Amino acid sequence: MFWAVTLAVLVVVIAAMMVTSRTTADTDTSVSRAYGTEDKGMHPGLPGHSFVLVDAAGTQRWYGEYPSMFLSTADLLDPVERHLP
Repeated sequence: MFWAVTLAVLVVVIAAMMVTSRTTADTDTSVSRAYGTEDKGMHPGLPGHSFVLVDAAGTQRWYGEYPSMFLSTADLLDPVERHLP
């Protein structure tokens, strides 16, 4: 994989950006494959610029693809609020 980022690098970036929300890393792309986001972006064989909303039971409630690589907070929170009870 040409863009492989190690977990150690992600930890440093998350700390530098002062991210306080729960964050995950799909280092083997198994989650991306399970939720159908692989091969959807501009890099073949890699996940796209996607958001997948999964509820506590593991059911996919919403999926959004954003090739522009930017999504405002409001535009992300709107579907989350609409698709979760």
